[in-house]
Amino acid sequence: MLRSMILLSSFLVLASAYNFGYNECKQHIYKAKCLRQFVRLQNENRGLRKFPAISRVHTCVQLKDNAISSFPIDLTSLSHVETLDLSGNRINKLPKNLNAMGSLEILDLSRNQIRELSSSTRFPVSLRGLLLAGNGLSSIPDGFQVPKLFVLDLSQNQFTDIPKHFCVSDQLIRVDFNDNPLKYAMSGYMGTLSRCQNANAVPFCLFTSHEFIDCDCTILDYLVNEPNFKLGSSLNDYKEIRCSEQGSTSEFAGRKIYDIVEMNLAGLCNFKERKDARSARNKASIQQNLPWRLCIVIMTAVVYRTLF
Repeated sequence: MLRSMILLSSFLVLASAYNFGYNECKQHIYKAKCLRQFVRLQNENRGLRKFPAISRVHTCVQLKDNAISSFPIDLTSLSHVETLDLSGNRINKLPKNLNAMGSLEILDLSRNQIRELSSSTRFPVSLRGLLLAGNGLSSIPDGFQVPKLFVLDLSQNQFTDIPKHFCVSDQLIRVDFNDNPLKYAMSGYMGTLSRCQNANAVPFCLFTSHEFIDCDCTILDYLVNEPNFKLGSSLNDYKEIRCSEQGSTSEFAGRKIYDIVEMNLAGLCNFKERKDARSARNKASIQQNLPWRLCIVIMTAVVYRTLF
């Protein structure tokens, strides 16, 4: 019963994400798409410097390629808007009270001038797609959260690492770091990626400009045991991603990840033996350091009683 509920929840998440025009692990150009029944307000490339008056009948507002530099002071005037496309403007800062836009589901701020994000920004729980491509971003602050977000586009920015706070939602199904100057191959970020867990047990799809990973037993251990993410690429299927020729151990170099996972990887890499050995080393270390730890506890207690 529980498994059926989890599968149903996962299906609903993916079905909802599909409404945005996104397929889970296939590459394409992002765009802010008008959802369901909508009335569109289209003022694109008209030299606008501020928000125009927006009627309450307009739920899909497209203001891209203008010269708008800030949001309206009263965001409750936009509380009915579901899709807001502000790509290609001059916005350099997000207002703290974006949650006043209580119906917003897609916010496209691609190609603006936002150089940093603030953990004090509050987003509406309705937001499902946040597009921040091409802004010059290089970090994500601790505490920056978008509670129910599905899609996060951080492509074409200045990230040199996948930041440890990139997991801004427990609902993520798609994260794009394409066209960022990442310092390391994807294998260098496996620990960071593995900590981002989807509450619906749906592996999120990660896009980067690196279509190869350096494969060894440690890295493949993440991929063989139902990893919490998939690697997307410009190819149609993440299974076509290959282990790099140069950085991989000889038995995996040039191989498709899917082919490797399909073979007897557990036997090849001795996962159980390696984990047992690691556990034994940790246990020995604890036993070895136990006398020192007891000494520290006793000395702390003595000092405390002396002073107080």
